[in-house]
Amino acid sequence: MMNRQDPLPSKPTDDKPVLTLHPAFLRVGVIVAVTVYLASLMPGALVALAMNNLLFTGAFFTLLIALLARDRPMSPHLTRWDEAAVLALLDMVAGIFVDPVAAQTAIENLQSSPAGPAVTPDPLAVPQ
Repeated sequence: MMNRQDPLPSKPTDDKPVLTLHPAFLRVGVIVAVTVYLASLMPGALVALAMNNLLFTGAFFTLLIALLARDRPMSPHLTRWDEAAVLALLDMVAGIFVDPVAAQTAIENLQSSPAGPAVTPDPLAVPQ
């Protein structure tokens, strides 16, 4: 029998360590990136509140997926339970920066303005 060489060796050929990205880090990173993007669309006083709510929602749905996938909570490797815990921790950190009075004022201002949220004019619109 021929001794074939593995095209992708499991051990590096030189002595440099190989960094591999765990899928859990990637999933948490994507959730946090989407959360930051969506929260940045809110008015300034509501950014922290939006991040708080979105991270809580992400943690909740990650927890549901962990339950449905039957991940073991105390596994020696990273699971969706760990992802939910990290998202819940980030949710609590974002909650520290929420100013309830400023958030309530911003919400009242959005509700009382006749046009709803501030609408920026279209720069390409032709004046009449």
